[in-house]
Amino acid sequence: MTGKAEGTSRTGGAPLIHPETVDEDAFKMLELAL
Repeated sequence: MTGKAEGTSRTGGAPLIHPETVDEDAFKMLELAL
């Protein structure tokens, strides 16, 4: 459960996403979108 909060604060208010579940490429695209 804490992983969710940590991931959210990391992306800076992005939708709840599990970095472990999401592919690295998708996560990178999210960072670029931000």
